[in-house]
Amino acid sequence: MTSTTAAFLADASAADRMAEYRRRGWWRDDTFLDDLRGQARRRPRKLAIAGRRLDEARTDTLDYAELSRLTDRFAGGLLELGVKRGDVVAVQLPNRWEMVPLMFACMAVGAVICPVAPVCQAEELRHRLALTEARVCVTLPEWEGYPLAETVCGLLGELPLEHVVVVDGPGPEGTV
Repeated sequence: MTSTTAAFLADASAADRMAEYRRRGWWRDDTFLDDLRGQARRRPRKLAIAGRRLDEARTDTLDYAELSRLTDRFAGGLLELGVKRGDVVAVQLPNRWEMVPLMFACMAVGAVICPVAPVCQAEELRHRLALTEARVCVTLPEWEGYPLAETVCGLLGELPLEHVVVVDGPGPEGTV
């Protein structure tokens, strides 16, 4: 960046900066969700995600059409649970393909996604869920022998948390 550009950006109003960023191609008005929808229309069968599951010696793949459909399905599920714009959805998953449609689903409904590492056990998890006031937590039944879903369910009565969604297996009673 030249000193002239730096001086302009330092003195410019927010609207002027935004206009300059758009003119230079640094910003655009499309969202990541718009990008996903565009790819699903233009290249529906092109690979979007490849996720390796080392413990099962397999690779899960999704093309853009599947990713878009799962995004809609997950967004519908969040809406059915009463998630609204601005609500926090905690997601306690390791690096898995499910994170991507969940992220897009949160964008679609206007929710805020709050990733939580699966290594967070009860006390740290309680703190994070309380701090964010998450209404929904998406998790696994267990991870590396630790009962994730059961731990989250144990916090239901003491937090604003209303729903525990379990992916990839059965969860304790009361989970979705």
